[in-house]
Amino acid sequence: MLSNEMTNLNFTALLCFSANLPAKPYCSQNLTQLSIRPKTIALTYPYIQANDPFNIGCLPFDLDLGFQSVNRWQDTDTTKPNLVVQNCANGHCHYLYFLKTPVWCRQSGRDAPEAYLNAIRAAMTAKLHADERYAGL
Repeated sequence: MLSNEMTNLNFTALLCFSANLPAKPYCSQNLTQLSIRPKTIALTYPYIQANDPFNIGCLPFDLDLGFQSVNRWQDTDTTKPNLVVQNCANGHCHYLYFLKTPVWCRQSGRDAPEAYLNAIRAAMTAKLHADERYAGL
């Protein structure tokens, strides 16, 4: 059983995730058919788009290392994720890191913040041994 402190931290992270979702994110029951749904409906799906296509406020990482995935951030001495979502059947995880300030990734934006975000994403992916081809759902 989780302590009240741990439950509150998980609840706060889930609220933050939910509050920062796109208004109509992509979502799916099985990743074979993606749909665009209003946020309230999309939250009922197991697979959901964490970011607006051009406004990145969350860095998600896919760790397919079995039950070792949940503590990988400690094993690699990286920053603790804001939210860890684990598949109970196989132990695989998604780590979510929330950004204090979202990064606008579009031609009308500045190149330097996007390049910095991409460098951080690449370094964290390598250090965590996360899936390099992960699309973000």
